[in-house]
Amino acid sequence: MNNLQMLIDDIEEHLFEDISLNVLATKANYSKYHFSREFNTKVGMSISQYIQERRFTYAVQMLSENQRNITEIAFKCGFNSLAYFSKKFKEKYQITPKQYVNGQFYISLVDRITLGDVKMFKTIDETNKYIYDNLNNYENLVQIFSSLENILLHKEEDVYVYYFSITETIGEQGEHNQILWYCKLNLLTGTSDSKIIRNTAFIPMVGLEKLYKTNDGFYVEIINKKSKTRMQGKLVAQRKQSYMTDFCRIREKYLVQATGNDEVELTQNEKDRIEHDISELMKNGKNNISFKATIESIEHIQIMRMLSEKVLISYILNRDENFSIITALLNLKNQSFTYENAHGFRNFGKNTTILRKGNVFEVQLDGDPLADIHLIKGNDFELYNSGYVIELENGNKDIHTIGYI
Repeated sequence: MNNLQMLIDDIEEHLFEDISLNVLATKANYSKYHFSREFNTKVGMSISQYIQERRFTYAVQMLSENQRNITEIAFKCGFNSLAYFSKKFKEKYQITPKQYVNGQFYISLVDRITLGDVKMFKTIDETNKYIYDNLNNYENLVQIFSSLENILLHKEEDVYVYYFSITETIGEQGEHNQILWYCKLNLLTGTSDSKIIRNTAFIPMVGLEKLYKTNDGFYVEIINKKSKTRMQGKLVAQRKQSYMTDFCRIREKYLVQATGNDEVELTQNEKDRIEHDISELMKNGKNNISFKATIESIEHIQIMRMLSEKVLISYILNRDENFSIITALLNLKNQSFTYENAHGFRNFGKNTTILRKGNVFEVQLDGDPLADIHLIKGNDFELYNSGYVIELENGNKDIHTIGYI
């Protein structure tokens, strides 16, 4: 942290000069990549963005004083021409420098960043309370978030602040589990809406080590606690779900045998097969009794919920070495459906089937229990429907698979 503060101070000292990222990184014994990532993570913006924000802060203050002409201010603040300064100013504030001087406009500026002692919190409620209670003790939101460990500011919107956070819990056996959150905090009222993106308590071999930010997005560093394999996961926005399922309680004897990443993307042939099978199913859906009878005769499909003409099914797509669990929402009245590739795992060359046991569905390999799949319901559905997912380096949008890579 001291090295990073030293570099921020160095940037401030030479703010209006040409600043070399390579020179800055070398001074602190950082690689260029590491320096860029650490700066982005703690300050919430890239080095070049910070430099431009700070130059604009000085420029706007000088324009407000109205003691110098605009051309002089542009060159004094590190812009190589009046035309370039005016162009960038308008891109950022939607007004020209001259309009700002002559009109009544409000601009929010970025003050100098000073990194303080790092603060860590055990719960998301403690984090929200700290941000709300201490907001007035900091110059701006960037300053307060730079002092928080494993917490990244995502965006500001009206009176709300959105951020990602990792908190840690201790399990019944003393194991350390992490929860990755996406939070929306009202800075006027202190009320919050906190959602869970992933809880490693359900995937005990996985750990979430660190949040970081780069120029192209927000990331989490993931580790397989057994093999020490590491992967980088990007936090990707997706639409809120109308339903969610969980693939859980994977039996230990299969978990320890698994060696590969099996949440594979569907091929076009597989998509065609799924769509054909579901279309054929719906032809037998002229009434609920005949539809149920058809499903009961198929060992790789189960009805998870049937609500009048709407039916949610789980469909096992078998391959030679692995399988995918497809969830599909059918409308039998208008003969339409949507589906998604929900989960996947190795099948070790065995036949994968699904068996209903009350509200839980047991996935079996040649009749031997492998794991459970169930609908996430009630408060858990609200809590886990974050609108974000972890996208791994291989393109898979989940972290189940690193649990057994």
